[in-house]
Parts: sequence; C-alpha cells; structure tokens
Amino acid sequence: MQKVALYISGAIFAAAFIHLARLIAGFEIIVGEIVVPVRMSFLGALITTGFDTADLRETKALLNELS
Repeated sequence: MQKVALYISGAIFAAAFIHLARLIAGFEIIVGEIVVPVRMSFLGALITTGFDTADLRETKALLNELS
C-alpha cells in the first residue's frame, strides 16, 4: 500500500514538473496535427500541484498514524 502511494506521488510530481518545465522553456507538444496550447500546461501545473499537495498531507497523516 505504501509503495503504491509513493509511486503515484512520484508520477504526479513528475507531471507537475513537466508542465512547469514546458511553461518555462515554451516547447510545443503536438498530438496528431494539433498543437496543444501552453495555457493547458498552466492548468495542468495547477491541477497536479493541487493533487501533490493533497497527497503530501495524506502521506504525513499516514506516517503519523503508523508511528
């Protein structure tokens, strides 16, 4: 259970990092023939950062409960 939560947290953090890197560097993502707007990465960064913050709170609560 703890290992799965750690993997999920890492994946969410990686997604947030990729969105932030795209905002800073400004590179394009192309899906098929459609260019994904940079504003989608801004929204993605906000959402994944929110998920990561919630996951961090849950992890801290779990660790406090176990110790």
